[in-house]
Amino acid sequence: MPTLSLYDVAASVAKLKMYPYFDIANYILMCSLVREDAAASHPSSASSSSSSSSSSSSSSSSSSTLTSAASASSSSSSSSPPSSTISTTSIIATTTETTTAFSRKHPLSCWLSSMLMCFSTVILTNLLLGESPITPFTNNRDLLTASIVWYAMNYSPFDVTYKFYQLLPIRVIVACLKEVHRANKVYRGVSFALRAYPQSYVIIFTVGALKGAGYFYMRLFERLVRGTWIPTANEILQPTLATKTSLLATLVFVLRNLGYFETSHHVLYLYVIVLFLVFRLIYIVVDIRNPFLPFENVFCALFLGGIVDALKKAMSRETKPEESAPTKGQAVKAKEE
Repeated sequence: MPTLSLYDVAASVAKLKMYPYFDIANYILMCSLVREDAAASHPSSASSSSSSSSSSSSSSSSSSTLTSAASASSSSSSSSPPSSTISTTSIIATTTETTTAFSRKHPLSCWLSSMLMCFSTVILTNLLLGESPITPFTNNRDLLTASIVWYAMNYSPFDVTYKFYQLLPIRVIVACLKEVHRANKVYRGVSFALRAYPQSYVIIFTVGALKGAGYFYMRLFERLVRGTWIPTANEILQPTLATKTSLLATLVFVLRNLGYFETSHHVLYLYVIVLFLVFRLIYIVVDIRNPFLPFENVFCALFLGGIVDALKKAMSRETKPEESAPTKGQAVKAKEE
């Protein structure tokens, strides 16, 4: 019985087609990100509706509340539910209303923002490399598939699709498929950039970051489509794990192209997929959002002024008690007064 070598497995993985399973996982994740971000960015609609309903109900029941105050006060300790239960129920109801309010009121904006996120990597890299950014919208198959996923995530009966996606095993499966899709995008984007711009490493690393985490850079523009402007929440100010892993994978591919690694392209591509999967599972299961944080702290302390700032703070703490301490003459004078 023939045994498969590591190269055979890597070659089989490299030949995997992204459509339909990996692309659908990408569309599911992008549509869920848009939906959850819309719920966080537009809480006013649900809160106003809930406040209006609560005010009307309170005004209609004010007389009955006054008449039954004495009897309710005597039995409140035994019959009334805890306030934490009431608040938790109201929060869950408000969140559910908010997540569906935007897609009901603004379906065109919701669809366009979801499509921008689904095809963000191609749009941004085409803009960077001087090609047409509307190329993804010419592929009717991908556009129709993404639209079907968007409709199922926002308009399924009883919200069954989104609730099914929220199950932890389903989220893990979708996240793993997305990481394979991300590794494929980074690999193909960096390979193209190395052929087109072999000595322009800034462009190569930019293409790798956009191919792996382009939807985070597109979020600023898709929020504008939804009527939200948050300029301080962008990927350049606060890089996420997706950007960092994409840059790390780009560095690995560049070093392989320079001859620092003797590993074949397929095996190196398999290693990158495993690395992406490990980081994503750590993020989901263990909730470690930034495994690079210890290395970033050491780098900032050594090269970005962290040690100098710590020494300044330590010296300022030592000088303040000496300056604020009264002298012996001042203490005697204060005692005589």
